[in-house]
Amino acid sequence: MKHVPAVVAGRRHVRPQPHNLLETFRGVLHVPKQAACEIVHRKRYWCDKNRTQETAMNPSHARSIVVLVAALVLLLAVTIPLGVAIARSSELPLGPFTDHLFVLLTLAIVGCAVWTAIQVGRELKRRGALLRGIVFAIYFVVIVPVGLDVVFELFPRLIPQRVLANLPFGGSYFYPRGTATHEFRDDLGIKPKPDVFVDIFYVNDLVRYGQISPIYDYPTTHILYATDAQGFRNSDQATTADIVVLGDSFTELPYMQLEDVWPSLLARQTGWKVRNLAVSGYGTAQQAVVLRNWGLAYRPRVVVLAFYEGNDIFDCSEYDEFRRSGLPFSKWVVRRFSKRLDWFNRRPVVAILRMTLLPYQRIAERWSGESARTRALRRTYFNPIEFEAGGQRQKIGLFSFSLTLLMSSADQVRSQAGWPFFQDAVRDIEQACRSVGAALVVVYIPTKERVYLPVLRGRFTSQAIRDFVAAYHEQFKNTDSDDFEARLYRNMDGTEQAVREFCEQNHIPYFSLTPAFRRAAQEGHLIYFAFDCHWNREGNRIAAEQIEQLLRHSAMTAETR
Repeated sequence: MKHVPAVVAGRRHVRPQPHNLLETFRGVLHVPKQAACEIVHRKRYWCDKNRTQETAMNPSHARSIVVLVAALVLLLAVTIPLGVAIARSSELPLGPFTDHLFVLLTLAIVGCAVWTAIQVGRELKRRGALLRGIVFAIYFVVIVPVGLDVVFELFPRLIPQRVLANLPFGGSYFYPRGTATHEFRDDLGIKPKPDVFVDIFYVNDLVRYGQISPIYDYPTTHILYATDAQGFRNSDQATTADIVVLGDSFTELPYMQLEDVWPSLLARQTGWKVRNLAVSGYGTAQQAVVLRNWGLAYRPRVVVLAFYEGNDIFDCSEYDEFRRSGLPFSKWVVRRFSKRLDWFNRRPVVAILRMTLLPYQRIAERWSGESARTRALRRTYFNPIEFEAGGQRQKIGLFSFSLTLLMSSADQVRSQAGWPFFQDAVRDIEQACRSVGAALVVVYIPTKERVYLPVLRGRFTSQAIRDFVAAYHEQFKNTDSDDFEARLYRNMDGTEQAVREFCEQNHIPYFSLTPAFRRAAQEGHLIYFAFDCHWNREGNRIAAEQIEQLLRHSAMTAETR
């Protein structure tokens, strides 16, 4: 036996050092030699046996894992289409049993996933790889979503279109130089690209801004979006035009087929050459830039300025702020709307998670009942409103922001930050028209709320509409409900009064679509989409007819080129 020296209390001693496993067990366990031999032999046998089993999976575990994975795939194949049907439509495939079946399938998926994890954990533990399994689970739950988000950040064109539609501003902040259909410009902010020909889909306004409960049906609209060589929504190329139309989304109407848009209807009904130079999101100030850069080259006889009371004055102040910031449009959007575009809410992975949870949200609302939904979903229970007019029963949703605009009198409208920029823009457009001998006419487009409120009066309580608006705009939270409703109906024509008086003072021809649209609403026609702020086909038809009558009865278009 080998010996090594040791020093204890200043004296040199010799301590025995074991030279094999048997001596180790005898020294540590203090057992007789025979018992130590048995322990050593068992340990060696167990080690040798484990070495042969480490590379081979337990057959029972293997069979269980394969069966569970197959069951998961099968359950997902059935559950995903069912969840899509629940999220998209109020007509359930299996009637009242659809929700129960979906919940049971979800519980089965969770059970299979948990049991699969348990079986895998047993196998990893048996093979001494439990820690690696835990690391892999963390990787799958945390690292994969983070990695996917990094990929979307670096390669935004990989983001699915449906996910983009559920992001604020359509995810435009992911494209420093523009999106698939739009480009970013220093003079305009954003503009459609030339010669675009893509299939897009549109999600209704009230859905995108969370102003309606997902229990109701709001299908997306698929559309073929195409632009001409200058980046505007026209079906042909032209060098001259009888009429040039300026406007925003109510005139571009990217969510409708081109043949159903009112400028196209006007051209088809009259034979006039009409060029649509409208761009969604533009205010009057940007429309003035469009006219000078592209519209005057057509040498038109008439320029139609389609003014939408819902946001054109507000857009003028936003455009001025963008120009003064000196920032690229993508950076300015993030800074300007930082509260609505915080880092978390503008991540594609978060949008995917919300889309995944939508079926469960709709089921929860159906099961909760009306009173519970009123308490839990104060922000969305107000919409939609059912009413009957002209012998027809209709259902529409209102937009809280548009309702706040109706609270302003004409004097309050003139005191808004965007009003001076609107005035300057209209004067600039008039001067540009005179330079080419064209006549200018301002066509006033009312909001859906202003058209339908007279029809809806008495369909809801003053407190209900006050609570709905206050849920999105806290400045009305402490407003008396009766006073709120009284101001709403008293001032609802304030914006139109301010614009009409401005046009009269500057001798600019002015025409309002409000009377015709209110008549149609009283007759029971649905002229706006139920869950959107924009016109449907009927609204476009009425607009085209009214503008045609205006132009035919004026001397401006007595003869067309």
